[in-house]
Formats: sequence, C-alpha cells, structure tokens
Amino acid sequence: MISFINGTVADIYEDRIVVECNNIGYNIFSPATGRVQIGQQIKIHTYLSVREDAMQLYGFLTKDELKLFKMMLGVSGIGPKAANNILTALTVSQIYDAIVANDYKLIATAQGVGVKTAQRLIMELKDKIDAAKQFEQDFSISNQTVSKDSINEAVEALTVLGYSQTEAVKAVKAAAALSGKTTDTGTLIKSALKQF
Repeated sequence: MISFINGTVADIYEDRIVVECNNIGYNIFSPATGRVQIGQQIKIHTYLSVREDAMQLYGFLTKDELKLFKMMLGVSGIGPKAANNILTALTVSQIYDAIVANDYKLIATAQGVGVKTAQRLIMELKDKIDAAKQFEQDFSISNQTVSKDSINEAVEALTVLGYSQTEAVKAVKAAAALSGKTTDTGTLIKSALKQF
C-alpha cells in the first residue's frame, strides 16, 4: 500500500519515529530510532502490518533491512514486533552472519526473542542465506572466482581447527575480500588463518 515515505523526522520514541510528510505525521515502528535525529530529512521504506485490532507501519532506512524483515515474518512464531526488535539489536550483516554461523545466542540478545525462537529463525532461513550468498552481498565475489564450495569448506575447516563458527565466517569473508584471483580451498584457509 505504502512503499516508502520521504519526509522529516518530527518525533523519536523508544521503538518508533514520527515522519512528517505533506503535513501528515506517520507513526512508524522502526529499528532506526537510534540512527536518526529530529528535523532530519529521510526516505523510509515501509511495510504495513494489518491485524484484526490494528494497522501499523514499520519502516527501514534501507531496502536490505526491509527484505530481511519480510523474510523473518515468514518464520513461524516471529511477528513484526519481534522482527523489528532483531533489526534494532543487530545489523543486517550481523544477522546474516549469525544465521550462517548458527549463532542463535546472538539473535536471542534481541528484546523479546528467546533461544527457541532464535533457533527456529536460523533453521528456517539457513537455506535462504548460505555463506556464499552473504559473501557475494558483502564483497561482490560473484565477479571473482572464489567458489561456493571453497567458501563453505574453508569455514568448516576452521571450525574443525577449534575456531567458533562466527570467527571462521568472519575470517573467510576477510580472506575472500582480499582475493582478486582464483582461490582454491587451501589458499582460502591459509589466508583466513592470517586474519586471526
């Protein structure tokens, strides 16, 4: 119904902002409360949540946040409020990393999100967000020749060596970013080990 709103931040509350556009104040629940200031001009991408007892707007500063918000709504047991809380506590990149690394404890740090809900989110979104996809998003390695298998094998090898999955994912991401040529799994692992 409403794709985005261009306007001025009129008020900021703990979990929402009011954006004034054409003399109308839109009450928008948003993880951006700590990233905007009153009087700031913003473009906010919106999602309209319709329930029996309420219609609420949720808003995000980037399309990536909105996309991830909608993906989380597809997870059983996660509603707009919980998805918004997760995006308030963590960045898109941190959430993707946590899903790839199976780090449910990090996701459970979000207000109102328990361990079981965090585990369910990871389980249901894991297939949609694998390590290679996240690497492509962050480092445009689709233009390089680092294969998906090499990335996943390198992460697995580092976890076998005793590093946590989160540490392994971060190190391999950094190694892949530095690579500008064909990189096999062995070379990727050596490069990743230098990140520690």
